[in-house]
Amino acid sequence: MNNKNLFNIFMVFLLFFGLIGCSVKNNYDMAPGDGGNDDTERNAETVNHSERKIIYTASAKIITKDLDATLNGIHGFLNDDEWFDKESHSDNQSYLVIRVKTTRLEQFINILSDYGKVKNLNKEAIDISLQYQNTANKISSLEAERARLVELYESASMSDMILINARITEIDLQLGELDGTLIEFDSLIEYSTVTLTVTEDYSVSKIPYGKRLINAFTSGFRAVRVFFEYLLIVFSTLLPFLLVLSPVGIIIGVIYHKNKKKKKE
Repeated sequence: MNNKNLFNIFMVFLLFFGLIGCSVKNNYDMAPGDGGNDDTERNAETVNHSERKIIYTASAKIITKDLDATLNGIHGFLNDDEWFDKESHSDNQSYLVIRVKTTRLEQFINILSDYGKVKNLNKEAIDISLQYQNTANKISSLEAERARLVELYESASMSDMILINARITEIDLQLGELDGTLIEFDSLIEYSTVTLTVTEDYSVSKIPYGKRLINAFTSGFRAVRVFFEYLLIVFSTLLPFLLVLSPVGIIIGVIYHKNKKKKKE
């Protein structure tokens, strides 16, 4: 087989796999309800119910009487392979984004009521089975194309080798992106995202009268102490000026009284 025939076969091969790649890409990008989604519907039939790829998320607001105890309880419930994506704290509120094993999501949501009143609880499930399957199919197609290109490379001419190397490089880049997408999908499927807003609300009316009286006395005593601390600071700040200005004032007073006495005489 001469180089010209080999090159023609190679170009037909690339065209064939290019068409396969475009078909897979169209299936991957097409949203449900778009026109011409017959292939997507056929793919849906091939996804077994037990193989569904579902991402779960949940969010809730917790009204608690003890913010620290609630945060410690949530921290203590998590396993070593579960973690906080984000923690933000203020005096009486905390904002948490938590990654929990999907198999423990319901259990985690159920224990939240142990720490206070749960409000605005929302749970959402997103089925990404088709996106996942189409991404996996595209990876398989690209890997098959790459393997065939490697075979052709062994008997290709120098010019064909350059073309094959360029295509292999392009395939490797695409495979890297697609593998990263599957890894991200797997993480979101295995670990659910839970967003919590924890607010401390310890009403004064629920505090015993005796404790409220003690708290009021303590607060008043603390205020008096702070007042005298600031008064002492002010006095310490003015003291150097008083030490300098007092003798001057005394001298001025003595001179004034002497002048006044002379005028009377």
